[in-house]
Amino acid sequence: GAPPRRDSRMRARPLLMPALLLAACLSAGCLPAATLAPSPRIHAVGQVQGRAASSPLSGQVVTIEGVVTAVRVQGHAVLQGAPDRDPATSDALFLVGADGLRAGLRIRATGTVTELPMGRESRLTGLQVQDWRPLGDAALPQPVRLQAPPAHGWEALEGMRVQVDAPLATAGTRDFAGHG
Repeated sequence: GAPPRRDSRMRARPLLMPALLLAACLSAGCLPAATLAPSPRIHAVGQVQGRAASSPLSGQVVTIEGVVTAVRVQGHAVLQGAPDRDPATSDALFLVGADGLRAGLRIRATGTVTELPMGRESRLTGLQVQDWRPLGDAALPQPVRLQAPPAHGWEALEGMRVQVDAPLATAGTRDFAGHG
């Protein structure tokens, strides 16, 4: 016998579904992969902090990643996951304007580097957050343990979790609850 006849409509069907999907995607505003925005450059927190009292990136927009270690009234402390191994730079940064954060949340944050006034001519390097997104949960990093004042000064530990294993005294505790 003769081979079965194929209806020409049967050959068009396999092409119909991809064409419909493409049309739906284009009408919804989908963009080809080549036009998507590239991933932002992630700055190490130590680069943002720098080795001096003020950040070398002050006024610039940067993106950082880290674990939220403290929640304060004025903002949040974020510690870089892995230390940069430079004892002269802090691995933590203070974030302002990032609502909804909690301790133990790993985040990516983008914002403007700023020097926040903390009173009596003191400043704190921070990030005025424009956007942030969660990256998952993480354990809080262990604190840096000290037996004596740090060799590179307290600036190198700005915003970090620190445990002093030596007798000490505090003064001026009026703002302790708000500043830690």
